[in-house]
Amino acid sequence: ELIPTARASQRALLEQLRGKAAAHRDALAHGDQDLLQKRLNAVQRQSSALRGDVAAVFGEASSRLETEKARVISEMRKAGDKYRLKERSGEEIHHDVRITYRHHFLFFRWGREETPYQYTTHYKYLVAADVKEELRHYANALSSWSEEVFQGAIHLQDIKARLLNAVVKNLDTSADSFDAGLCKQVAEAVIQTFSFPVFSVSFQDEFQEISGRFQGEVTAATEMQELNNMFNDALASVLDKSVKALDRGIEQFQTSLKDAGDHFSERVLAQIQGEYESLLQKLEDKQRELEHCQNYVDCLEDLLKQEGTYGAAN
Repeated sequence: ELIPTARASQRALLEQLRGKAAAHRDALAHGDQDLLQKRLNAVQRQSSALRGDVAAVFGEASSRLETEKARVISEMRKAGDKYRLKERSGEEIHHDVRITYRHHFLFFRWGREETPYQYTTHYKYLVAADVKEELRHYANALSSWSEEVFQGAIHLQDIKARLLNAVVKNLDTSADSFDAGLCKQVAEAVIQTFSFPVFSVSFQDEFQEISGRFQGEVTAATEMQELNNMFNDALASVLDKSVKALDRGIEQFQTSLKDAGDHFSERVLAQIQGEYESLLQKLEDKQRELEHCQNYVDCLEDLLKQEGTYGAAN
């Protein structure tokens, strides 16, 4: 009877150990680990939400640039119709002599008298030098309109306010790790990185082509028409240069917007990165502890099965 009693005591001890190990396992699986996972998920959601809202701020600014660009280019094209070479009026004084005869008989005349007189004729003409002045005015207007795109689309103080609102909306500002002053500094630093491009459209090539063909007053009708055609082509060329320069400026600025958004998110989220890494480490530690506990439970259950098999055999 001594051996069965010892085996019964041993089995009871193994079952008791298995019960405690299983309870500890369940506590790990449904207690601390759940809490850690929930907190980790919350931090991840905060990070994703902040990145999304910050990207939206700069994405909307980028979209406004495109909208303003379309509006301004339309204005540029319409304005080109207003630039014309001014047709001027000139007059020319002519001098001549009127001849009269006081007496004549059949085919013979005598007593010739010459009377000088003058008369004026009027004509239209273009001045080749006007081309340069008109092109200069148009190029300056195009540059101003290009700069207006950025002034109309990008409101830096509004962007700063929306960035800070995104922080307050998505992060736990009551946490000890949160530094409101740092967020404001980062937002201000981001805003200061922006500088609107300055545009200057050259028209020298177009002017030189025209000045090489025409000088001074152009009076012949065919040449006046040719000069007007060349001038209109020059306007179109200057407009094309301006639109391409505007496209390049917007593309570069949009890249700056995206980079600024990424930089702001990274700097602000660095405040909660430490908490995230700590939670992740604790979660990994708990997972390893859970695995060890499960292995212990499995080992005890194997021993109990062996005990049951041995007891049945005897």
